[in-house]
Amino acid sequence: MTRTLMAFMFSFLAISLPCNAEQLIGEVRLAGTISQTRMQPAIQAMQAHPEMNGLLYQQMRAGEIISNFASMGSASQPIDLAVLPTPDSGVFLANEGHLRELPTGLNADPGAHWRSEVITLFFDPSVIVMRKGLASPSDQPQDRMELVRFLEKHAKRLEERVGLVNIGLDRQSYAYAAQDQLRSPIFWQLVQAFGRLNARIYGSNAELVLAIGEGEIDLAYNVPLSEVAFANQDDLVVLLPKDYIISLPWVIVAPSKTDNPLLLNVLSDLQSQVSQKRFPNKRFWQFFEDDKIPQTQKVKIGPELLVFLDPLKKNRILDTWFQMVTNQ
Repeated sequence: MTRTLMAFMFSFLAISLPCNAEQLIGEVRLAGTISQTRMQPAIQAMQAHPEMNGLLYQQMRAGEIISNFASMGSASQPIDLAVLPTPDSGVFLANEGHLRELPTGLNADPGAHWRSEVITLFFDPSVIVMRKGLASPSDQPQDRMELVRFLEKHAKRLEERVGLVNIGLDRQSYAYAAQDQLRSPIFWQLVQAFGRLNARIYGSNAELVLAIGEGEIDLAYNVPLSEVAFANQDDLVVLLPKDYIISLPWVIVAPSKTDNPLLLNVLSDLQSQVSQKRFPNKRFWQFFEDDKIPQTQKVKIGPELLVFLDPLKKNRILDTWFQMVTNQ
């Protein structure tokens, strides 16, 4: 009896050991537009789990991630899971058949995902940012119409001292602009006002926020709150428009070609860090305390977002924006 038991245990270990070894050398390739530095706390938290021995993160542009997914495995560095700053890219990939289903959770809001393939991670409101000392609290604009008047009132002081992100280069900024112009014609009045002040145009929101912090400009519009949360806020004032605040979801997607079992662990860990208000960082979530942003309008994930990716529609928005910004 003892020999039989020992033989059984030996054969069990012989079968089990290769599986465990395979788990230890398994890798999960995570990609996102977030910098390696900002992503590091989340990565370290996930790598602390024994089964997450091979987590690799790579910062990529959204367009590069889309191309990687669309390659259906022909990419030199395939991705298992990606974090995107706009939901429209995810819906596009889903409609093209490039995504696999992911667990949404038992109590998931139906509007928080699209076909279980594009999963909301967190919502990112757009805000107005200005340098401290630019205006007294009583003079700070409270909504978009007041911002137009503020720009006109202080036109001489703000000449070449306001900033926007090039919506033709930055997908997140284009998504904010597309949603903004849907809600109010004041958006185009604002763009015109920025154009009359010879606004400085930046390639990314990181460059925009850095420019405010370094005193290059004094005011910026449609800035993602997540970007502000990583900046030194000693010299910044964050204004939350009282008419409405557009809040875009960051989403998680996985390519249809991946069958990596550990990607679900990464997904679960990221969602857990969001629910614990540790991702993208703690300062981001402090803005939501005590319902400071009650007027948020969350953008829902769905096929209607593809309208703004249509070349004709997108070109019209871009052409109008550039004409007004360049004051032509």
